Amino acid sequence: MTSITSVRQRTLHCTSKTDHTGKAVWYLGLGEPPNTTSEPNNKLLSHFRELAKSTKDESKVDLEYLDGVISEGADVNTVDSYGQTALHEISGRWPVDVMRFFLDRGADVQRADKHGVTPLHVAAALDREEMIRFLLEKQANIEAQTIKTKETPLHFATKYNAVGAIRILYEFGAGMNARDYKQRTPLHLAANEDRSEAARTLIKLGADARVCDSDRQLCITAMISRMAPVAQLALDQFYATDSVTGRQTFYLHLLEPKQSFQDENGPKGY
Repeated sequence: MTSITSVRQRTLHCTSKTDHTGKAVWYLGLGEPPNTTSEPNNKLLSHFRELAKSTKDESKVDLEYLDGVISEGADVNTVDSYGQTALHEISGRWPVDVMRFFLDRGADVQRADKHGVTPLHVAAALDREEMIRFLLEKQANIEAQTIKTKETPLHFATKYNAVGAIRILYEFGAGMNARDYKQRTPLHLAANEDRSEAARTLIKLGADARVCDSDRQLCITAMISRMAPVAQLALDQFYATDSVTGRQTFYLHLLEPKQSFQDENGPKGY
C-alpha cells in the first residue's frame, strides 16, 4: 500500500495543457458533486477541487487526510456532476503514488464519466507517460471508447499531439485501426485535425494511410491537403519494390476513394 503522507504535485501544475495552437485542451478538472452526495464523499472530492484552485507551485495531496475521510465512509468511486471520479483528476494532475493509493483502496480504474471518458483517456490527452504506463499495468481498458465520438485513448493522444502517449499505447497493443464515430482511425483523425507530430509518429509505427472514413475520404488525401511533408512519408505505403528484379510497382488505384465504410461487405479499409 502507498504510505500515508502528503504527496507533492511533481509533474503538472494545472489540469490543462495547450495544443499546437496554444489553445487549452478540454479537461478542466472536477466539478461540483451532486446534491445527494454524502458529507464524506463531498470532502473527498473537495480536497482535489481546492488543490486545483491553489496558486502555490507545490500543492500537496494529503493522503493521511484522505485515508481518514475514506475511513469515515467516503466512496473512492464517488462522482462529481459530470460522472468523474477522483481518478480522472489524479490521472491528469498528480503523481502515480496518489493513483496507487486510490487503487489500493478499491477505486475502479475503468470507471468512465458521463461521456465515456476514462482516466486513461485523460492521461493520454495530457501525455502523462508514467501515469499511462501505470494505468495500463493495472489493466485499464486500452480500447475504451467515448460514448458519442467513439474515441479510444489513442484517438485522444493523437488529437492533442501527445507523441509520448502514442508510443506507450502502441507498445501496449492499442488498436492502430480503431474507428471513431466517423470511422476515422487515429491517423485519419490526425490528418483531419492537422496534428503533424502525431501523424508522423503513427506512420513510423505502421499506421495505415490507405483507409477510408464514413465520408469516403481517404486518409492520405486529408494528409496531402493539410500536411504534405508527412504525407510524403505515407506514400511509401503505395509502392513496392521487387527484391529480386528491383522493379517498382506503384499502386495508384489505392488513391481513389472507394465505397463508404458503411457499404463495405468485404474487408474493412481499402
